[in-house]
Amino acid sequence: MVKRIVKTFILGLLALLFILAASMFAAGCTIETKHPEVKITVTFNDEDYVMKFKLYRNMYPQTVRHFIELASSGFYDNTIIHDYVDSDSWIGGGYSYNAVDEDGNAIGESYEEAVTNDRLADYLTNNDKEAEYTEMYENGSFTASVYSNSDNVKYNSKSDSEDALRTVMGEFSNNIGQEIENGALSASYGTLKMFYYSFDTMQHVFVTPNKKQTIEALYKNNSATSLFMIQTSSTSTYSASNYATFGKIKDSDDLDDLLDAIDDYIDDTYTDSDDFYMDAENVEVNLYDDFDNYEGDNGFLTSFTLTCKPIIIKQVKVTKY
Repeated sequence: MVKRIVKTFILGLLALLFILAASMFAAGCTIETKHPEVKITVTFNDEDYVMKFKLYRNMYPQTVRHFIELASSGFYDNTIIHDYVDSDSWIGGGYSYNAVDEDGNAIGESYEEAVTNDRLADYLTNNDKEAEYTEMYENGSFTASVYSNSDNVKYNSKSDSEDALRTVMGEFSNNIGQEIENGALSASYGTLKMFYYSFDTMQHVFVTPNKKQTIEALYKNNSATSLFMIQTSSTSTYSASNYATFGKIKDSDDLDDLLDAIDDYIDDTYTDSDDFYMDAENVEVNLYDDFDNYEGDNGFLTSFTLTCKPIIIKQVKVTKY
């Protein structure tokens, strides 16, 4: 009799668990792991190159969540590497490749036309994704982690607070309260970093590293939006102590193949390898930042180095949550 009751209980529990799992699946719920994974497909010279990255949610939870929210929305798809920094890092996530309007018509010159006509700064202006990112923030698509005031701080909530800012908390050791004691990633070949262009401001914000803490910190260390960086050399001036280094490539050979293809293209096409790079000067950035006080106005001007043949982020796909 007792065995029958126990058996019935176990069967009932298993059925309940099955129903719960099925309902979660139907609702699109996912189980968060310590190490999510993403697959980044890069197109160069009409060839696709696939790189798989392991993310470290266990140490960089806010950054990983933010990156996954953007990737899952398709935000990074069909964007370009817009800053080829000292040949040791690539910065992307801010500009579309040949944007089109709602009817599918091209907006402005294509990447190739802009290179030919030396109008890359204008091209970037027409392909800037900052307005789209800001609209997503205003629609509550992101989980907030940075606030302009401590009064309405909410941990792990969508950006519905009047004091929530559109930026993500900088999880690196030189940002107050963000020390990672064990296992912090170093800035090495094939690592992923959340990137920001540094602000000349001493404004303070409030960040939420966990449920129990609200910390006052400098805004410039918590001002990353959609930009990310792939490190393409063994060393970089963009150290892990100043940029959230939240993931690393699973197989470095995949990045090797892409870099080799770029080198081969340069050797086959240019007498002087420097001709492969072009500067876009006086590009306006952070125009939609309603908190920055850089020299009294939102945004500022900077310069980027692009490649004459585009390096296109075809897709960033989350393969493991």
